[in-house]
Amino acid sequence: MVFEKLKELLIEGFDLEDEEIVPEARLAADYYMDELDFADLIMDIEDVFSIEVSEDFDLEKATLGSLVKYIEENL
Repeated sequence: MVFEKLKELLIEGFDLEDEEIVPEARLAADYYMDELDFADLIMDIEDVFSIEVSEDFDLEKATLGSLVKYIEENL
């Protein structure tokens, strides 16, 4: 469920294709997200999942899979 919702956010907000969205993808390197993109994604995540994402979550090291795990652990 979390992965599918996150996939929807990425497709809608970042013009990514369905086949590009895989757990091992790195947010910064593979999706070319910068700090502003990441901030937008975090706001969307906080709204959709009703959680608060820590400022310590590292964009440079984050993969989609690690983000899914983080969300699941904080639901």
